[in-house]
Amino acid sequence: MIPKKLIKYKEDIEFHIDNLNLLKMRSEVYLLNILEYRWKYNVIDTRNETEDRLILYKNPLLHNYYSINVEFGLNENHGNLIINTNETGSLYKIKSDLCWYVNPNTGWMQWYSREKMKEWVEKNHLKNSGFYEIKKRRTLSFINRKKEIVL
Repeated sequence: MIPKKLIKYKEDIEFHIDNLNLLKMRSEVYLLNILEYRWKYNVIDTRNETEDRLILYKNPLLHNYYSINVEFGLNENHGNLIINTNETGSLYKIKSDLCWYVNPNTGWMQWYSREKMKEWVEKNHLKNSGFYEIKKRRTLSFINRKKEIVL
């Protein structure tokens, strides 16, 4: 028999996982709307076709599509970026060109080239150090930031 305390923890964990999945899906839909309707990019939604839930986009002025993995990892109050530097985290596990962090509650988005972030993490000896917070006031040349409000 499982103690009631453990059942409650299991329910709490399932609740939090469901909430994180919901936040991620909200972030994906928010970004799809921005890319397709606000920025007028060509978008291919492959979230249900790939394990990594990738979105492909292309600026109409360019020739190539780029793959995006969408995350909900922006600090609510300050816009700080939280990345998982472990080998099991999305930085190393998911194979996309860009990693895009979206907070639909505030409208802030930050994105970077996955390869450039990996280089920076390894150069600064942060690989496998867990979650690392990049403060908004710290400017890394390869991180793009923009605020977009969808009504």
